[in-house]
Amino acid sequence: MQKHKLGKSDINISSLCMGCMTLSNQRDNSNTLKLLDNAIASGIVFFDTAEMYPIPIQESTYGSSEELIGKWLKARGVRSEITLATKASGPAAFVPWIRSGKSRHNRANLITAVESSLKRLQTDYIDIFQLHWPDRATNFFNVRGFKSPKKDLTFDIEDTVDVLIDLVTSGKIRSFGICNETAWGAMTFINNVEMRNSSITLVIQNPYNLLNRNLEVGLSEIITRENITFFAHSPLASGILTGKYFNGSAFPSSRLNQSHHGNILKSPMILKAAKRYIAIAEKHEIDPTQMALAWLLSQPVVTSVIIGVTNGSQLAHNLSSCDITLTREILKEIDSVQQEIPSPCP
Repeated sequence: MQKHKLGKSDINISSLCMGCMTLSNQRDNSNTLKLLDNAIASGIVFFDTAEMYPIPIQESTYGSSEELIGKWLKARGVRSEITLATKASGPAAFVPWIRSGKSRHNRANLITAVESSLKRLQTDYIDIFQLHWPDRATNFFNVRGFKSPKKDLTFDIEDTVDVLIDLVTSGKIRSFGICNETAWGAMTFINNVEMRNSSITLVIQNPYNLLNRNLEVGLSEIITRENITFFAHSPLASGILTGKYFNGSAFPSSRLNQSHHGNILKSPMILKAAKRYIAIAEKHEIDPTQMALAWLLSQPVVTSVIIGVTNGSQLAHNLSSCDITLTREILKEIDSVQQEIPSPCP
């Protein structure tokens, strides 16, 4: 497991990150605690969650993922060994229980979000505090292109950056990041951080996988030229790239079967492209999951890939991707599918 430094900081990041989107504190969680133990034993030092988790999102489980991690940290005493990231929700009608659905990224809301997460996580500091999605009217969460809003939302990125820098100064967070952002949003945040304190490390976390390479249109150049740390989420496109939805091995509880993304990921072009990628893996006798992860790990723009697993066998299976090197022939075949069916997943 490769390790990286977060920008110029002394924060450690592993090439695979343990995503905690599905982990919950609402049921017998002895197996989940063991899963977290296995992750850290395997060399994963980076754990990512959010106040909104777990999914499927609902009021009764709000904050439960953070609570579970806090329970684990207290029981195991491993806080100093890991890098912990969480996220503050943005304004949205689908989370009315989070600050009344009006969670603008202003001072009052962000301070409340940080302090609440600290309490649930049972820690004194958060290594990477992220904004889960923009608090303005723009395209994110399966919306491909930007359309000029008929009625924009009130937002102030300058004020947001000021608050985040103050939270770093206070010691409650060590760095901060943006998620599900556009190229314009990323550059606006980068410019505001540089005007105020260029020593603070800004990170970006966006979807990136074989079915969704929209990052490469504009954000990848920004990430490269501005030397920004990038985390890839949704590496398997909600499990479609594993092949389990084609061979009948998906459980009813599998993410796509829970309609987390509705029918968007079941479009004909997405399924066609996924089958092509799976066929490439099978042709070269590589597991489709491991090929999808190995491809991401080979991308220069990627610092860490956020994986989502629910048991030890899935974790071990994902970890094996770190030992796979894709040949030029395989990479060429992958790119040929992208050229024919470019980024079908929005």
